[in-house]
Amino acid sequence: MSKSFLTKLDTWEVLLSEAKDGHKSSAEQLLKKISTALNTDPSLIPNDVNQWLALAIRNILNEPKGARKHLGLTGKKKHPKESDEFIYEFIRNSALGSHKLPSNIDGNSAGVFFSAATKFGISASKAETIYRHYKAGDDVMAEIHRNEKES
Repeated sequence: MSKSFLTKLDTWEVLLSEAKDGHKSSAEQLLKKISTALNTDPSLIPNDVNQWLALAIRNILNEPKGARKHLGLTGKKKHPKESDEFIYEFIRNSALGSHKLPSNIDGNSAGVFFSAATKFGISASKAETIYRHYKAGDDVMAEIHRNEKES
């Protein structure tokens, strides 16, 4: 099965870009991802993320009271709307079950909405809402395309 180019994009780059644009939830998610990588395999952190963090640390050293600001934690509280397409593509291309639980009934795998929530720093309900919104648009476009073919 061929994956969409959107699902191949590195979440590091997406989160960094959104954090630089002032999106608080993306900055929080990026910092969590950095923390995890530092504990497991620091080589996973891309150079541009290292540079962003180094600059933030230098700024914090110069202005300690502005630490939250320098780490991007004072920006907008909601995830950016442009992320919705990435979230939809992630869910649409996933082979996980369509549920919001951290594991299925057998305890084997997380639901796709739970996985999207974890990956993008939103709630599982928000992930499901985004998916249903974009899916409805795709369904309408597919119906229009079918009707044009029949005409």
